[in-house]
Formats: sequence, C-alpha cells, structure tokens
Amino acid sequence: MKNNKYINFLIITGMGAAAFALSFLNLGAAVWWLRIGGIVFILLGVSLLLTKDKKAQPVNEQYRYAVKESFMTEPERRLYARLLRAVGSDFEVFPQVALVSLIDKVNFGSYRNELFRIVDFALCDRRTLKPRLIVELNDASHNRADRIARDEKVRCIAERAGLHVLTLTPEDDFDDRTLRKRVYGAL
Repeated sequence: MKNNKYINFLIITGMGAAAFALSFLNLGAAVWWLRIGGIVFILLGVSLLLTKDKKAQPVNEQYRYAVKESFMTEPERRLYARLLRAVGSDFEVFPQVALVSLIDKVNFGSYRNELFRIVDFALCDRRTLKPRLIVELNDASHNRADRIARDEKVRCIAERAGLHVLTLTPEDDFDDRTLRKRVYGAL
C-alpha cells in the first residue's frame, strides 16, 4: 500500500511539474492555466504523500466472538474416540476436514467452492497422509432436504476423485471390531 502511495505521489507531482514547466513556453493565454494547474497538481501530490494511511479494521467492531467448548459435537467426539481405537493404528484420523484439503480439482473450468465443505472425519495413510476414506456421521439434521443434497454432492465429488465415503449414524452401536470391518469394507 505504501509503495502505491509513493508511485501516485510521483505521477501526480510529475504531471504538475510538467504542466508548470510547459507554462514557460510561449503558448499565449494557456500559460496561466498551465501554471495554476501545475501548482494544483503539485499540491495535490504533496497532500497525498502527507495524508496518513487509514488502518482498515479487519473485522466489524460490533461482532463478538467466543471460543467453542469443543469443535466437535458430543456424538462426533464419541465416534472419533471409537475410530482411534478401531483403526488408529492403521490410519491417521483427522476430524472436521475441508474437502479442498483432501481433493484437488484437476480441471479449473469452474470455481472450486464446492470443495469448501467440511467432512466429519478423514482417514489418511499413516506414512504418506494420503486420504483413504471419508467418514460422515449423519444425525437427524441430515434428514433435511438441504443436508441430503449437500451429502449427495460430497459423496459424488469424493467418488469422482476415487475416495469413498462411509456414512454412520449416532444410533450405530457396534463394537470396535465391527467398526473396523465397516471401515475396511468401505475402502
């Protein structure tokens, strides 16, 4: 921003100096207008240089924020613990991951905004961290039409990329061994 300020100063005062210098040529009645215009441009350039930059507020001062007690819901925390027990020795389990962190859009003919959706869990190879499976925990809110459409879009994008999605519900009350089988069955 400061560089732009100095460049603008140089351009404006340069124009003013050029107009003022031209006024000393024998141009008849235009001489006074060139001198006045040159002086105005020089003063404008100097005033631009002397004005202080306004410090932009990055966030509206009226907005208030608070740290959440947890960035996962209670059912998500329970599933996270179960995933760690069931497959944590085979996979890294990452909660609350944006699709854009897992999937690249290889044709950039359109925007990537569909990749800015959060999935509940990503299971990644422990050594390479290559995404291997998405795990979604669908509670009652996933029965709404907008959530059904969102879930279908996530599934479609993931499958086109070659990444499978395992969908579980909070009511799924199977043991760690069964969860392990479900994970490996989805791969």
